[in-house]
Amino acid sequence: MPQATTNALDFLKGWTDSHAVDKSAKWASSVTLSRAKSGRVASLNSSGEFVLGVAYQAMPIFIIQSALDFDVANESDDTPVEWQPVQPDGTGSGLVAIGGYELESTEFDTTDTYVPNDTLTVTNADTAAQGKLDLYSSTLYTTVPVVGVVSQGAHTNHHKHSVISFWPVYIPTAAAGA
Repeated sequence: MPQATTNALDFLKGWTDSHAVDKSAKWASSVTLSRAKSGRVASLNSSGEFVLGVAYQAMPIFIIQSALDFDVANESDDTPVEWQPVQPDGTGSGLVAIGGYELESTEFDTTDTYVPNDTLTVTNADTAAQGKLDLYSSTLYTTVPVVGVVSQGAHTNHHKHSVISFWPVYIPTAAAGA
């Protein structure tokens, strides 16, 4: 099992304030839970469940706990069942992109070079990178939402993992797209 710092969202500024905006929800059954890692970006489907990526005009939410973390889900995968989970019930949480915080994530496209003030989007494609932060390379307001602005490019954090620091923002798209 990877360390809790391998896939992580860290709160540099603004979180734990009583005015911070967060959201709790269960994961949709369509989500590949092994991809739903802390630090990735999700949104809500029409049933109010987390899905990876940001659907057309959906609010980006930065995931705090991975979907398979023990504080989200802890069902026994043994047969016969070794234990019956009482809590947790599959509900995770995340920070909404309109909040006033500075965040740091391990979940970004490491092949790009990031500098302060670069805009970020999210990988929506149904791949292993689904929900990861990525450089924004489209014209604003077209088919790709903006979910953040880089505050510090890729660097090594105090846990010795490669991270990117950013301020969450939300600029929706004018039309459905990628």
